[in-house]
Amino acid sequence: MTLKSVNTPIILSFIILSYVIFITTNNITLLPAISILFEDNKLKINDPLFSLSIPIIELIILNIFPSSLKNIIIFFRIKDPLPGSRIFTKIAPKDSRIDLKEIENVYGVLPSNPDEQNKYWYKIYKIKQDEKIVLSSHKKWLLLRDLYIVALVLLALMVIYTIVYNKLRINYTFFIVYILVLISLHISAYNAGNRFACNVLAR
Repeated sequence: MTLKSVNTPIILSFIILSYVIFITTNNITLLPAISILFEDNKLKINDPLFSLSIPIIELIILNIFPSSLKNIIIFFRIKDPLPGSRIFTKIAPKDSRIDLKEIENVYGVLPSNPDEQNKYWYKIYKIKQDEKIVLSSHKKWLLLRDLYIVALVLLALMVIYTIVYNKLRINYTFFIVYILVLISLHISAYNAGNRFACNVLAR
């Protein structure tokens, strides 16, 4: 079982919880009656399955997103977004657990080029990937990264639904709280990614 599959139930629970709170606080009918209306000579269909399809669409979109794009979104970097690309020059020196001289003695001269840094870090990761602290931090990083992406896409879907189907009737409290959750998830994912990179190098 992969780390991502282990995280799937948590992510799905988050999707369902967000969805239920959204439809509850915004007075949206879970299963609206089927209605086919003619307005302005156009056929409009009120699909009772539309609202139920949102969590499914969310999971599909999450798995369509490549990891490279997720990393760009989390770290706000188009080129070399992963922490491993700057681990030896910017991140590791701030972590008191990491002895860069010792790492250099064991694995060779530390690179400064971002791409080379990431390759060097990944080589160490492959050696230590089964250690408990590495597994735990890797799982947490993947979970928080995917939760943030899910929350971001879900926000877009909720905004579209509110504009198109709910005629801009907005529960401002819900959206303010949701955006605060989104910001918290982003900060957590960002920090978890850096922490994971450091845990690979820590003693």
